[in-house]
Amino acid sequence: MQARLTLSMALSALLLSACSSSSNSPRAVATAPATNDSGSAVNGVITARFNPSAGVVPLPNNLLLSGTRDLTLNIPLGTGNPADFSNPQVALNTLDGWSTTTPWTFAFSAAPNPATVIPGQSVRMFQVTLTGPGGGTNGLTRELVAGVDFVTAPVSSDTTGRTFAVVPHAVGANDFVHGRGHRQRARRPWQRCHA
Repeated sequence: MQARLTLSMALSALLLSACSSSSNSPRAVATAPATNDSGSAVNGVITARFNPSAGVVPLPNNLLLSGTRDLTLNIPLGTGNPADFSNPQVALNTLDGWSTTTPWTFAFSAAPNPATVIPGQSVRMFQVTLTGPGGGTNGLTRELVAGVDFVTAPVSSDTTGRTFAVVPHAVGANDFVHGRGHRQRARRPWQRCHA
């Protein structure tokens, strides 16, 4: 019994020593630092602005249906008066979701190079089916065609160049576009597109 224990301990030690990091063979291949198109080193990262707790989300967004019981929007008002319909956020909260042709807007931490925002390549969209209103995705129908089903453009009102829009074209009378949450009286009301 003692011999088996000694043998198994020796075998375990041998296997573990084979996994040590003191090997003489290189494990990683040296790579050059990332560079910009101009050849200068990359010294920053562009990130999408997304902080739901602070209300920083791409619009339109189904997160703004959170807490609603009648499928109207539920945009946080902060200190605003919920009965003041001159406040655009209060007025929007009376809507049954978003329009199916409203452009989506996405903000970034820095201005992306517009030449890198390429529909169908760096920006892809898909038509999917959902389990119900505001429900989870349960099927992929097809990838949307850039220039036919959607286009992208910088938002001209953002002089910093940090905001881009994806503009959907009408996919079909019975289809939905992601982020809309709009109740539609049609045969297939839960079909939408996801970016």
